Amino acid sequence: AFPGKSILASNWGLAENLYKVPDELIEICNVIHQDSTDTDESPKAAMDFDLIVLMGQYDPSIELTLAYSDVSFLASQVDNENFAEQYPPGMQSQMHIYRVLREGQMIDGMEFAGALAWTDTDYVVVRRDFPLMDYLMTQRCEKMYETETYCILKYVEE
Repeated sequence: AFPGKSILASNWGLAENLYKVPDELIEICNVIHQDSTDTDESPKAAMDFDLIVLMGQYDPSIELTLAYSDVSFLASQVDNENFAEQYPPGMQSQMHIYRVLREGQMIDGMEFAGALAWTDTDYVVVRRDFPLMDYLMTQRCEKMYETETYCILKYVEE
């Protein structure tokens, strides 16, 4: 027996495509790329934790706001009361995004929207039943597309 949790335990079915990743991930990537063709830059997305590792492997052209290593570090610092004094603004923005998407904490004011702007994040991908969906909508995120499991939101600057 192997330690850990099988990816199949995360409700992902067997891959039916050549890349051996869930078809839903390919759908998410296609939607983001189709929407981002208007800009010269690569799209950047903050994603549900279950997608981060697979996204980095399947489509590295979509830059991740929080990579797997970022999430691991931020998890170790989430209770650090001096985080804001110890780390630069970019990392503080990542912590705001982590707290909302991973910890399910609402942040006062427009701090989450500010964090998305600071990190140049274009998209937020969360589960359709994400408990803070209404909060995301108050943070300049607009629903753009839904898959069977996920919702892709686009960050809209003022």
